[in-house]
Amino acid sequence: MILFIKVVFIIHFFPIINHFNKNIEPFLINDVTVYKTKLDQNNNIFDIDYIEIEPEEKICKDLGVFYQVEFTADDILGSINSALKKNRPVIVWVDCYYESIRKDTYLKEHRPHTLLIYGYDENEKNYTILEHDHSEKL
Repeated sequence: MILFIKVVFIIHFFPIINHFNKNIEPFLINDVTVYKTKLDQNNNIFDIDYIEIEPEEKICKDLGVFYQVEFTADDILGSINSALKKNRPVIVWVDCYYESIRKDTYLKEHRPHTLLIYGYDENEKNYTILEHDHSEKL
């Protein structure tokens, strides 16, 4: 089982799938891309929609990957530590405005973002987190 706190299926989900030796391909081929044009007053503007073939929850179930969603936590660090002790990586939503590692947004721009937490050192009180350092990078 994998614990997610305020999760959507995003790029941090793939390392979890790989970690449990599962294939990410069913997620990659699951969407049909539909291109459209929208007319505005001046120009044609292209738009893209993604149509899901199977619900991602079904793909997870078919792969044997199960998860738990928590929208709030009275003790978020306790919830994270409990999940990590059970080998359950955690994806959490954060605001990049408060992330000092993010020089592009730190104290400059509020932007919702996710972090993948996959380890914790109890002696050092440090988490192992997968993060990128710029909003335009994965």
